[in-house]
Amino acid sequence: MKTQHKFWRAVGVILVVALIVFAILGIALWRHFTIEQQAVLHAIIDRYFLFFLMTAIVLAVALGFALDWFFHFYIIPINQIIEQIKLINTVDPSLRVRNSGCHDVKCLAEAINQGAEAQSQFRKSVEQQLHAARAETEAERNILAALLEDLPQGILVCNIDGRIVFYNRKVREVLMPHQLEGPVPIHAIGLGRSVFSLIDTNLIMQSLDRIGQKLSLGETAASERFLYEAQSGNLLPMEIIPVLDSQHHISGFILYVEDQTVKLQKEKELSMRLQSWQHQLVQHVSVIKSTVEILSGEALSTPEREQLTALLAKETELAAGLLTRRDIAAKWTPNQPWPLTPVDAVEWTRFLSHRVSEALHMQMKVGADLQAVPISVDMHHLTGALLYVLHQVKQTTQVSTINGRLYLKDNWVYLDMLWTGPPVDNEALLRWKHSLTKIDGIELTIPIIDIFRAHGAKLWNVRGEHGAGSIGLRLLIPALEADQAVVIEGPATIIPDSRPEFYDFDLFQSAALRPELDDQLLTELTYTVFDTETTGLDPQGGDEIISIGAVRVVNGRLLRTEQFDQLINPQRTLPWASVKFHGIRPEMLIDQPTISQVLPRFYQFAQDTVLVGHNVAFDMRMLQLKEASTQVRFTNPILDTMLLSDTVHPAHRGHGLQAVAERLGVRIMGRHTAIGDAVATAEVFLRLVPLLSAQGIRTLKQARQASQKSLYARLKY
Repeated sequence: MKTQHKFWRAVGVILVVALIVFAILGIALWRHFTIEQQAVLHAIIDRYFLFFLMTAIVLAVALGFALDWFFHFYIIPINQIIEQIKLINTVDPSLRVRNSGCHDVKCLAEAINQGAEAQSQFRKSVEQQLHAARAETEAERNILAALLEDLPQGILVCNIDGRIVFYNRKVREVLMPHQLEGPVPIHAIGLGRSVFSLIDTNLIMQSLDRIGQKLSLGETAASERFLYEAQSGNLLPMEIIPVLDSQHHISGFILYVEDQTVKLQKEKELSMRLQSWQHQLVQHVSVIKSTVEILSGEALSTPEREQLTALLAKETELAAGLLTRRDIAAKWTPNQPWPLTPVDAVEWTRFLSHRVSEALHMQMKVGADLQAVPISVDMHHLTGALLYVLHQVKQTTQVSTINGRLYLKDNWVYLDMLWTGPPVDNEALLRWKHSLTKIDGIELTIPIIDIFRAHGAKLWNVRGEHGAGSIGLRLLIPALEADQAVVIEGPATIIPDSRPEFYDFDLFQSAALRPELDDQLLTELTYTVFDTETTGLDPQGGDEIISIGAVRVVNGRLLRTEQFDQLINPQRTLPWASVKFHGIRPEMLIDQPTISQVLPRFYQFAQDTVLVGHNVAFDMRMLQLKEASTQVRFTNPILDTMLLSDTVHPAHRGHGLQAVAERLGVRIMGRHTAIGDAVATAEVFLRLVPLLSAQGIRTLKQARQASQKSLYARLKY
């Protein structure tokens, strides 16, 4: 309720009570008068009634003026002083109380200002001491941030829910090369965004499952590698390393990625040259072999023998020259374009059995007749390939149980997968090998036969070797020698402390908090603060959006580098009155995209966030009118800084963006531009949050309920 309403309601109640008391006293006194006294009093009232009435009116008017003066020079200034003191203590220590009101109020304001000045000087002194004490730490933090930013590898750090808490520029260059140049793409990299919109969820979750198994077995260092196909179509090797909390539970993960496209291309070109040289070598050897057979098997004349001997010498010399290139050939294996990870064969089959049960709803029991034998595999792709094959087996033979046997023979690891039922046709098996894996939850972009070749693996039918009627498939994978089974040790736990531009490790703490959105604290939510510029102020009358600007607020931080700023072609004339207001001229909009192209991108930018705006009802009405034509509907929770300002500053009448910004000490850069007003609104919102908290408004639900009580909430567009 407004302060003015409260005051006059209180005055009204007091006056009514006073009138009732006077009436009761008058009635009691009248009853104690004699008849003669009552007659005299009647005569006096009748004679001087007009005088008494005018006196009462004058007194009432005087009392009204006195109360109004008291309200405007005592009550309002004191309420404003209270609000300004809150601003000084929470938002802007440099703010000073205005000397308005009566003499006593001005003295109070002066005393408060003197105290605020003394507190400000003390705070500055303390801050200077703290700044000096933190100088060395800040320098080290900046060095760390610079090193992380300039690393040749891309680094992406996520919490356990897959929300990004750190990224450097390199990872954006590798994964999203167009994000640095053009407008914000649909799936952009940004703090608080989900990594699963960029990278297949199964790739990451299966890797984390395997890491969890390793950690449960007591391994101090655990990591996994997999292959990721970027938007450019390049295959990028990735390594995932867990982030552990103090109880050694996985609280997040780090993704390392390095763009090896150029390196692989050069090596592939080298491989093609080597294959050409090998072809030439085969030709030379064939000539040598044929020449030797002729020399040893036929009677030749001396000139013929000398001619063949010269040919033999020439071919031998050419072959020897090619053989000297074996050192180069050893550096490249054309069928292995991605890194493979050494793992224990038993561990891998155990994981395969788990995935068969989980993805295919089949039972797979594997008996191992070997100790720890290392093999080199890409867990995701090889497992996915076998899951596809077994899925086809299930569809073809209707079997539900696989009995496996794992053993070592002649440096090959054998995995026999047997079942009771009809066999698999060789032609069908060959067809499966040349297929792409695509079943529920698993989709690979590489043919199965290429996956097997990269592993040096073989797959064929097996019948009768494990007793009469035994039917199944046999997979062979080369075993690694002891000196080849090298596992790179590295720390699994990383404790981050600093906060450069591209990361906020406090999101690790908020990852576990997943109550209903309404019950989350305002300080824990992710916001998209936005503003629009339009051709006019009449949404129903055909006015159109010509600009959308937005910034993100994550964990109480305004991320200025994560912006959405787009002009829009309204496909209509632009009134000169609106041009004078926002400065957007018609020629600036000619080559810009239309609202049907821009709105889906803005929807993706704002996805899974709370929308914030100033007088946002107008902006939301403009967006709602485009739902039918764009098929985009915003269902995000919404907060309005105008309503929130009215909630925390009810004694102030001005709640426009300019007035609120001045009151909170926010400087607006680019006023009446969508991105400028969005940034200013974001800063205003961040300064309103502690003021709301001081009034007990801490959650999204409480903020929405408080906003609905504002008179401004009744505005309709």
